[in-house]
Amino acid sequence: MTFIYFCLYYLLSMSIMICLFIYTLILVAEPGDDVTIWNQYDQIEPGHIYWFKHTNHSVPHRVACQLYLKYSPSHPCSLVNQSKHIVMTVNSQNTSLTITGVNYTDSGLYYCGIPRSTQISFSNATYLQVIAHCFSEVYFMLIVVFGGVIVILISVLLVMLKKRKQHQDGTADTAV
Repeated sequence: MTFIYFCLYYLLSMSIMICLFIYTLILVAEPGDDVTIWNQYDQIEPGHIYWFKHTNHSVPHRVACQLYLKYSPSHPCSLVNQSKHIVMTVNSQNTSLTITGVNYTDSGLYYCGIPRSTQISFSNATYLQVIAHCFSEVYFMLIVVFGGVIVILISVLLVMLKKRKQHQDGTADTAV
């Protein structure tokens, strides 16, 4: 009976994880790239719009915030320190978060949150993964080195086989 409960729990948890990954966009960037994450929403009333970042090793924290006003430009919030590294823009239907010169610490799950009366509406998440593609140079060097070693080993093997054959031919001639 315990096994059945375990199987049901496993199937349920896997289906929840699959549902989470279906709605998560994965964005891959290299260090130094500029990345823009978009969110579309229907903001009728003036209010704050937040961008959050969540990593495996931290609780979600606000990375940007702006006060949306319907008939005038949006204003940065005093709740979040504005930086030149992370820039947020807002209009009546979209908000974007631009991260300039990304680095490894920028990797994480980004999503938008809009307070509505007593609750917060969250957008679909975008996972930003910052990775370096310098591994291709390492793989190229490994292929060259191992290719050279293989050529040398095959050459040594062929030389040894040739000497063995000559030695066998020489012993056969002396035996006659």
